[in-house]
Amino acid sequence: MKNLLFLGITFCLLTLTSFAQEKGTIQGNVTDASTGEGVPFVKVSPVGYSIGVNTGFDGEYVLRLNPGTYTISFTGSADHDEHSEEVVVEAGKVVDLNVALVQPEELKELNEVQIIATRLNANSIEAGNAKKEQEKATVEVMTAEAIKQTPVNNVAQAVQQIPGISVVGGKDVFVRGLGDRYTKTVLNSMSIPGLDPDKNSVQMDIFPTTVVSNITVYKTFTPDLQGDFAGGVVNIETKDLQEKKTFQVKAGLGYNTQASLRNDFLLYQGGKLDFLGFDDGTRKMPVSPFVKFPDPTQNDPKLTALTSQFSGTMAASQMFSGLNQNYGLVLGNKRDSVFGKEKLTYGYNLVANYRNNYDFVEEVVFNEYRKDQDLSINEIYRDRTSTGSMGEHEVTWSALFGQSLRVQNGATYTLTAFHTQSALSQAAHLMQENFESNPGLLEKNGLQYTQRSVSNLNFAAKQRVNDWKLNWKITPTYSSISDPDVRSTALEVFDEEDGSRIYALNQAVGAEIKRTFRSLTEYNLSARFDAERDITFRKGKEDSIVSTLKFGAMNTYKNRTFDVYDYIFLVENANGYSGNPDDYFKPENIWSVETDKGTYAKGERELANSFQAAQNVGALYAMQVLPINNRLEFVYGARVEKADNFYTGQNSSNTITYNNERVLNELNVLPSLNVKYRLSNPDSTKVKMNLRAAVSKTVARPSFKEKSISQIYDPIQGRRYNGNIDLVQTDIYNADVRWEAYLEHSQVFSASAFYKKFINPIEVVSFDVAPSEIKPINAGEADIFGFEFEVRQRITDFNAKPGENKSLFFGLNATYVNSRIDMSKVLIDKGDETVTEQQIRQENARTGEVIGQYRTMAGQSPYIINSYLNFMNSEAGLEMNLSYNVQGKRLSVVGIGRLPNVYEQPFHSLNLKVSKYFGEDDQWKASISGRNLLNQKRQRIYESYKSDSQIYDSFYRGMSFSASITYNLK
Repeated sequence: MKNLLFLGITFCLLTLTSFAQEKGTIQGNVTDASTGEGVPFVKVSPVGYSIGVNTGFDGEYVLRLNPGTYTISFTGSADHDEHSEEVVVEAGKVVDLNVALVQPEELKELNEVQIIATRLNANSIEAGNAKKEQEKATVEVMTAEAIKQTPVNNVAQAVQQIPGISVVGGKDVFVRGLGDRYTKTVLNSMSIPGLDPDKNSVQMDIFPTTVVSNITVYKTFTPDLQGDFAGGVVNIETKDLQEKKTFQVKAGLGYNTQASLRNDFLLYQGGKLDFLGFDDGTRKMPVSPFVKFPDPTQNDPKLTALTSQFSGTMAASQMFSGLNQNYGLVLGNKRDSVFGKEKLTYGYNLVANYRNNYDFVEEVVFNEYRKDQDLSINEIYRDRTSTGSMGEHEVTWSALFGQSLRVQNGATYTLTAFHTQSALSQAAHLMQENFESNPGLLEKNGLQYTQRSVSNLNFAAKQRVNDWKLNWKITPTYSSISDPDVRSTALEVFDEEDGSRIYALNQAVGAEIKRTFRSLTEYNLSARFDAERDITFRKGKEDSIVSTLKFGAMNTYKNRTFDVYDYIFLVENANGYSGNPDDYFKPENIWSVETDKGTYAKGERELANSFQAAQNVGALYAMQVLPINNRLEFVYGARVEKADNFYTGQNSSNTITYNNERVLNELNVLPSLNVKYRLSNPDSTKVKMNLRAAVSKTVARPSFKEKSISQIYDPIQGRRYNGNIDLVQTDIYNADVRWEAYLEHSQVFSASAFYKKFINPIEVVSFDVAPSEIKPINAGEADIFGFEFEVRQRITDFNAKPGENKSLFFGLNATYVNSRIDMSKVLIDKGDETVTEQQIRQENARTGEVIGQYRTMAGQSPYIINSYLNFMNSEAGLEMNLSYNVQGKRLSVVGIGRLPNVYEQPFHSLNLKVSKYFGEDDQWKASISGRNLLNQKRQRIYESYKSDSQIYDSFYRGMSFSASITYNLK
């Protein structure tokens, strides 16, 4: 401890005096002699000194030394011979030293294709393992090569193979079982807005895998990361500078056993630009949001004119569904001489994708069950059931264009533009039966169109000024999600003895005709600056230690606008009701002054349904990487974040109004300590084994919608959301321990344990007296502890010759999590009084049922298992991946009072992909894949004390098969 204190003090003194010591610079690129591509993670160091640097993903390096003569060695690449050169370093001068590493003799005899197959590149699995081992925090890395082996189309599907990762609803990523509130998603290390007003994280299905270079999941906190997370930070890194000319095209078709080639596929006629993910104005709100509709008693013809402007399409229609389609294009190149200057390297990268997908649920089920008022009755009873079918048609496209300019002095400037566009069209036809509450039979038609988009511009620069490495980024982002003209029709049905049906618009049983227009837009502007320098301790040869000082600043500004407009339609003096929802909007059935009968619109803007909010989070941090010797390393520091939320809105009764008022004002100091001890020989290239430990504090802040007084009815979910202006942020204390081993041939073994303490966690609960009314609350305290392990083992290499890539790998990672919330500290509104969740549960406990003090956290899976088999034979041009994923039963809906808890059931996902390379240079690749090969259903189940389990909702989407062909210019 004294030595640590001494080194810390010495570090500070050297920081102040080192500016007087002018050094020289050695810089350059390390490439593969046979391919010309950069070789990452090569150690560049002066012989006889324990200092040095590693090459980056593109093989670049910069090494600063005191004046003198050095022998510079290039070591650590398993696929290349070591290399060394003598260099004279002069004060203030730059030496350009580019090195081409050669293959060992036995590899030189092999053909070029075989050599390429063994090369370590920046996107390879080996490079990902090297990054994991070298990181200062506990991380997981999934590279582009690992993604390419799996049968996936987007990032949400790809990350399910990462240890501790699960995906909910096909788009929301959970890390270590912790949901969107505690998982942060960033793009190229910069914040971007989400697309769901009810979620804090970014929907991951909007990112196609072809734009991704690497996905890095940070599971422990260091001060250079943003501090609002607990489960992890998911960093999606897009493709950057190409090292050679790249041209790739891809086309694929898919078949789903439930959805494809059906004549009875449910949908509705949309706009002419639906195939591009845009509404052409067909669904645009036809009236001003501020218009007031006259009452029929006023005999105002304006009511007829306003009602007539709404589209007449209200019913789900049967249409033909085609095959799923996907197309892709990748272009890229690099020029080593720009504007006639040899010291400028320019590269560009263009990636474009298009996907068209159909989904169909033939027997969708929605149920509502309750506990009996008689506490001696254990069986829950059905209050409502809905059954029917539902069709979905989704179009997604994206485009990325990146440019990089690299200067020979080590500076790099990058400009990347990214846009993704998605549109989901849904149609449903359901029969709903109400039992206890307002008994009746309803026939329902629902039409919905959801349009999502993200536009992101990222400008980044990497520079060197004397001994300092400087990085800065500026990222503006605009995102939007809109549900234009969500149409729902529910008509009461009476079956006659002769088989005919009579319809009625009886609002007492829930019959209604309703249209909703919902939109969310958000602007983000993020900027960060990072400065880093190395400090050498203990001058000399054998006892030199290099410490790294890093500090920086970041600011993120968000501005969100959310609007919901609801309109209901009534029928005046009806002589009977049609069962076809379209009939109500025919011109002859619209109310008029002359007839005084027909359909008319009613509605006015409810200001409580809308809000405008802004947030600014400014941060400063400082951290130090302090090696004690060549085995033990400390990474410590702190981050200071200042968060302010401003809110504009009012409640439904117009008694409370906020006008750009500050509702969140937090200043947080977030300390962090990561310790890494190398158990193996630090110079070994065959085995690298580490023991890591970390402690830190992070936070989770309430979302805009939560920290508000808004009262928003969601017609899609049938619930009213009530904001809670009194919410406070969650403080989280984290502790992690991890053992990891990296062996040759990309083999990995690791085991981790973690603990998290939550103060004031936020959970969404229902009102006891009104279950459809929900509200976020601070739920006292919660604890989580868990274990993780990962195995990636090469089973056999099939006696491959040197340079041949024949292998069969087995991978398995599993996470066990135990969570608990103290229900005696969860306060819930019950009428005019406030009681604890434990009290409400005790009041509704069945005879003999014992209510404990704790329950699991909502959304927390007790276990997650991912496993896979990877087969590769480069000589035959074959690749195969078989993957399996499952996550344990988790609490999905917290039941309060007479509402039972709802649990999402395990979904066993089995997927397969087989690829074959062919052509003179293996420039062609054919792939076939299958998803959900176990033909599983997705179900959520009610569970209550000594009662049979009952279905909450159930979806069966069938199995999916696809085939694609890819051409890659070589």
